[in-house]
Amino acid sequence: MFNQYGMFPQKQIQDIVRNNSTIVKVNEGYNDEKRLSIMITNSALNPNSSYHIHSLEYFRSGDMFSLEGERYLCRVDTVLKRHAKYKATVDYCNYPFPLTKIERVKVGEDELGRPIYEDREVFQKIEYGILEEVKILKTDSNQPINNISVQYTFTIRDTQLNREVFTLNREFTIKGYKLKVTGWNYLRSGIMVVTLSR
Repeated sequence: MFNQYGMFPQKQIQDIVRNNSTIVKVNEGYNDEKRLSIMITNSALNPNSSYHIHSLEYFRSGDMFSLEGERYLCRVDTVLKRHAKYKATVDYCNYPFPLTKIERVKVGEDELGRPIYEDREVFQKIEYGILEEVKILKTDSNQPINNISVQYTFTIRDTQLNREVFTLNREFTIKGYKLKVTGWNYLRSGIMVVTLSR
């Protein structure tokens, strides 16, 4: 049986990665910010820019890489080394989303001295993510024409703040469209995929 891992010596692979690596910021602006030595190679062409990241150091799904002033999100698990190094594909974060939380703010007092509160959106930070359009064909046996509905998915890091902001039925204006959160999933560790509908 052919052993693909025995094709090249591990030390040779590690030397190639080490000699062609650059140090980048990972998870910039988050609690788990760090620097990582990585080698970058091109991935297959697709509508959203992506790269392969190779490193001798561990990184995981949900890590956000800062490359040449842009943000790239790792959406795949890197459980084990591949040929003596960790490897994954990172995708370009095409939408910087201003995160706001609804907070109760004291705006004054009434004539009896009781506090008056108002719910206001308070800016928290910019969250970078991958916004994608998904077309769904709705089939209904009672209708002569099948309808196509458009949904959007917004893939972001799974953080406590993101879970608090993207609550069910909350509305946002994204690229001129008024969209509502209709679901989310946490199937991949470190990643939150928010479903938005018109």
